[in-house]
Amino acid sequence: MARGGDAWRAVPYCLHVLRQIPGDTEMRFRLAALYISLGLRTAALEQIGAMESGTRATAGVRALQQLAKGLANDQITAETRRLQCEANLVGVTIDESTKQSWLAAWVPTLGRSEYFRASDGNIVVRSTAVEAGDVDRAWVRFRNDAQEAAAFALPHLGPHAAGKPARPYTLEGIDPPFLFRRIARETPRQPDGYQPMVRVVQRDAAELLDGLSVAELMAEVASARIAWYVGHDATERLNTDLAQNLGWHSTGPCITLATVRSRCVPSAERAVAIAASTQAVEEQRLRERIAHEYAGRTMESMRATFAPHCPTSRPLRALIPTCRYSTFIQHASSDLAAAFRAAGHEARTLVEPDDHGRLSPIDYLRVVDEFRPDLIVLINYTRSHLHDVIPENMPFVGWYQDSMPHQFNKKIGQSHGRLDFLIGHLHAELFEQYGYPDARHMNMPMVVSDVKFHAAPVSSRDAAEYACEIAYVSHHSETPQRMHARLMREAGTGTLAARVFEGLYERVQSIAQRCGTIAAYEELRRATKQEIERSCAADPAGHSVTQVFRQYCLPLADRIVRHQTLGWAADIAERRGWRLHLYGRGWEAHPRFGRYAHGELPHDESLRAAYQCAALHLHATINTPVHQRVMEGAMSGGLVACRLHQDAIGTLLGAMYDAAIDEAAPDMSMNFAGYPGYAIADSPTAMRLLGELQRLGAVPQSPRPAWVFASPEMLAEHETSTRRLIRAAARLGDIVGEMSEVTFRNETELEHLAERAITNHTWRSARSRMVADRVRAGMTHDVLAQRIVTLVHDGLGLND
Repeated sequence: MARGGDAWRAVPYCLHVLRQIPGDTEMRFRLAALYISLGLRTAALEQIGAMESGTRATAGVRALQQLAKGLANDQITAETRRLQCEANLVGVTIDESTKQSWLAAWVPTLGRSEYFRASDGNIVVRSTAVEAGDVDRAWVRFRNDAQEAAAFALPHLGPHAAGKPARPYTLEGIDPPFLFRRIARETPRQPDGYQPMVRVVQRDAAELLDGLSVAELMAEVASARIAWYVGHDATERLNTDLAQNLGWHSTGPCITLATVRSRCVPSAERAVAIAASTQAVEEQRLRERIAHEYAGRTMESMRATFAPHCPTSRPLRALIPTCRYSTFIQHASSDLAAAFRAAGHEARTLVEPDDHGRLSPIDYLRVVDEFRPDLIVLINYTRSHLHDVIPENMPFVGWYQDSMPHQFNKKIGQSHGRLDFLIGHLHAELFEQYGYPDARHMNMPMVVSDVKFHAAPVSSRDAAEYACEIAYVSHHSETPQRMHARLMREAGTGTLAARVFEGLYERVQSIAQRCGTIAAYEELRRATKQEIERSCAADPAGHSVTQVFRQYCLPLADRIVRHQTLGWAADIAERRGWRLHLYGRGWEAHPRFGRYAHGELPHDESLRAAYQCAALHLHATINTPVHQRVMEGAMSGGLVACRLHQDAIGTLLGAMYDAAIDEAAPDMSMNFAGYPGYAIADSPTAMRLLGELQRLGAVPQSPRPAWVFASPEMLAEHETSTRRLIRAAARLGDIVGEMSEVTFRNETELEHLAERAITNHTWRSARSRMVADRVRAGMTHDVLAQRIVTLVHDGLGLND
């Protein structure tokens, strides 16, 4: 063993032999060499000093002694430990008098043990209560704790936990502090802001201070998420806290260090297990109460509740669960709740209390039991995602705002029943590929709070802080290269998805950068299908194409377009001496745009001021040019310019054709190949769209450009969800009015538009007011609340 190099295992055996055979010179030589390999200078020199003088004079031992003397001092003095402990204790969130009493009892014990630091960072301890000169005395602690901590399988990093947020950790003991430090460092704050709680449980305060005395832990212990349970009643207090927070996902991994000398009674594991059992019992109790309460609700009674003049004696009750880890979702939910209340209804939101908790089923069940809502509205999810906490006899509205993988799922689409409704940003694939019913849905991609965003002048302080020529608000600061690398990691090394992503990367870059002249959506879909075919040597299923297209190609292309546009803005600002402000998370670390970073903006008066005070805000995306920020900016008295791409022009063109079919009468005298013609001139909407296309320089190329000819197949497609969504997207474009006035396709057009906004205040104000007026007419939370009530009322009367 001694010759094999595993010093941590070999030293205790060597000491055992030497206690039996003190004169075993070779074993003592080996032991000294092992201590040297661990950087334990003091112990090595002691072993050499214990050899007979003749042996110490040999060349081999002299060489060994020189090696030992060349090592750094390994002893951690009592004074060093005291100072380190006091420094760490400053950050521990325990009252000062308790900490001082701990120190007063602990400091006199420092001389009872000697602490040494090995070269690999391990801390070894031996007692001073032995006879002088006894170099073979047993160590109080001689373990490879650092390696054990590094190799410990943290549950949230396991293969079955990929992509899931870490649950709260409970750790009994932090002496030595290696595992505590690793847990603290490997549960960093997530991009969404969540960071799990870490509970430290220690029966003996002296052991806690021993752990705090051997490493610099100030950053770790000072975090607000660290909870301390110290003393003989540690687990009793832990039990109390867990019982008070049953609504959270408060239970999680519980780990007890093997080095703990004074174990908690009952154990920390027992406390966590009791909390989990109590949660299960409470959950079942609430389910039974709620099921009984909602059992008597019928379709007729529910429809009456949503009637314009409800005969019941109480207002409609809406519950809106939300998430503190998304700025947009949290504020959108809050604003919708306010709109319901403004309309005379009752509304509540349900959100995590702080950054260290996740809502559990009990949270949902408790608020349903107490509030007894008539309706639940949830952003980005459907009833199936909360089926275990929502009564069957309750209408549910899924408010889709973001494109997320779980939405593109046949099981989810086909699970929609008579009480399930869908609103928001709806993609055609949901209905064409994933079985979402072609009823009880409403396309309303975005809305704005006219309470938060208005054109009243901002304060002089805000005006000075936010004034600039060009501004951009977004959290999308991660570079396209880093985003690609992250998506590759999330897909898993060596997986088919990773190979497909790698093969698509350069093609997505090329397509995104040319979105102003090519139909990027079509090209990205084609590239996706071709790359999957190449990687699989088979015709890919439609689901595979959609998932890769929606979850890799579009997000990456969108990021490329955003950062390319910012590159234009940065070049213009540098060339013209203009101020460019980037607001949002992470821009300060961007390799090129970091110099323009101005921090995050809360969704309040600061954001309104930023919109109003910049001459021009930017919006750039591979998706629809019209966005939340375009509307918020106009409502705030600002102006937002949108990057125009070919797909947006294609949407206008399709909408023009649809409008002609809707509004003009078919004319067989102007048929083409037997298909009736629809005169664009007979449709006011089509004429308006044609004028817009002409101003954009995108007049359709056709032998008869004034007519639309519709085959039976085209007329059938005209009534599909896809075409209805296209028409809705075109109507959304009406919000900005003449797109040619506030859009740009390249750096030159952006520079001209910015200069106009900077120099022509009358034009800028007029454009801003025009957009704001159109938003107020139909795109506010008040309008959305009214339409939700109408959608549910009408939908409850449909027969499937």
